[in-house]
Amino acid sequence: MKKLFSLLFISLIFVGLSSCVKTQHSIRITNNFSQAANVIVGAANFGLVSPGKTTSYQNIPEGSSKLGGDLIGTVSVTGKGTVKWTLTITPSGTTDIKQD
Repeated sequence: MKKLFSLLFISLIFVGLSSCVKTQHSIRITNNFSQAANVIVGAANFGLVSPGKTTSYQNIPEGSSKLGGDLIGTVSVTGKGTVKWTLTITPSGTTDIKQD
């Protein structure tokens, strides 16, 4: 009986600690297109991103975020813990997102 209570206690501690893991997503923009692009991802406004430049990271929520400015579409991010992403504007003008 004592072992059962010990096992139950340890299990509750583990569950409690694992539920405290914070999830934080951040994204940066790399512009490989020939022209500058005004970039907004959800509430994160990167402003005008010049060709060949990479911005600093900004926080975004987990899930789907609408692209704005000169970009059209959505990006979706998921994962546990601190996750960093790079949204690349390709030479053809399309977008590609990858986890760093």
